[in-house]
Order: sequence, then structure tokens, then C-alpha cells
Amino acid sequence: TIGKDRQNDLVIADQILSRQHCVLQLDPERGAVYVVDYSTNGTFLNGIRLPSKNLGKVLLSHGDELLFKDPATGVTEFGYVVNL
Repeated sequence: TIGKDRQNDLVIADQILSRQHCVLQLDPERGAVYVVDYSTNGTFLNGIRLPSKNLGKVLLSHGDELLFKDPATGVTEFGYVVNL
């Protein structure tokens, strides 16, 4: 889990992040990693907002850019490049 709450695996203290912002899920049978957005303000994959947690998970691929702030605001350095 990623978010600003101290119980997350990765804690990021920033006002824009939700307490539990998103979750990375490993599917060992498929060798896949998925991301689920639990946030209020959105999680963005390669510049596109992820669907809400109710709509499902999205497959991550090597080189994807996972952002925690809307890239339309001009802040694009607040996230990670996926290295699988």
C-alpha cells in the first residue's frame, strides 16, 4: 500500500495523497503486478487517471510512470517509474 497513513508499506507525507492512496498487487501465477486506485484525488498511469477501486485493477508494465498528482497541473515529478 502507498499513502500518507503510517500503516502503509510506503508512506509519503504530502497533503494531496490519501491515507491509502493506491495498492500494488502481485499475481505470482501470471507474473503480473497490478495497481488499484483508492484515492480521492486520483492516481495516474502514463498520464491517464486510473479507474476507481470499484472498477478494478490495472496491469503495470516495465517503464510505466505511476504518478500521485495530476500531470495536468504541471507537477510530473511526484511518482515512480515502474521497474519490474
